[in-house]
Formats: sequence, structure tokens, C-alpha cells
Amino acid sequence: MTDTYTPQAVNQARAAFEEKVRKSGATFLYGAMSGFFTPGELDDMMYEVTEVAKFLLEVEGVDLSVDDELEAEDRISAAMREVREASTEVRHEGEQCPNCGHEIGTEVEADADPDTDTVADD
Repeated sequence: MTDTYTPQAVNQARAAFEEKVRKSGATFLYGAMSGFFTPGELDDMMYEVTEVAKFLLEVEGVDLSVDDELEAEDRISAAMREVREASTEVRHEGEQCPNCGHEIGTEVEADADPDTDTVADD
């Protein structure tokens, strides 16, 4: 515990960490894109992992302002909505939506409500 790390050990640890992040990211996105998780489950999961990430940053001595926290959460939520919408289009292109019967094409619904993931009534 008191020995210093060699440059090789640091590089190996960094490479192993990067590989784990890539694998976990791919696994998470697969679950999101495949429809394995509902939008609500994804939102809950994102909240939980955000809280863990904030804790780890605090342990490292990073001080996040509330505004920075909220901005990061908003950006993540927006990105996840885009992933969910794009994956639905790819998986069901030319088909009808199993939930509402809407024809799924290459366009994204302009009047979709991002908070409820439903299309607004006209």
C-alpha cells in the first residue's frame, strides 16, 4: 500500500479502466436501444448512476455546483431521448408503433413531449 506505482502499472490500470468503461457503455446502450428497459427504467437508472458518479467525484475532491449538476443531467437526458428515438426508428422503420399505431419512419416526432415520451394531441 505504501509502495509507489510504476508507470507501467499506472498505464495498465488506465487501459483496464478504459476497457471496462467501453464495455459497460456498450452494454448500457444496448439495453437502451434494444428496448430492454422502459423509458422510466432508463431515467431511474440514469439518476442512480449520476448519483454514484457525483459521489466518486466528491471523493476525488471535485466540487460540482448545482447548476453544473443540473446541466449535466439535462444533457444526459436529452442524449438518452435521442438514442431511444433513433433506436426505435431503426428497429421499427416502416412499421407501426406497437404502443400507438403511428407509422414509424425516418423522421422524429416534432411534437413529442420529452417528459412523458408521448405524442401531444393536436
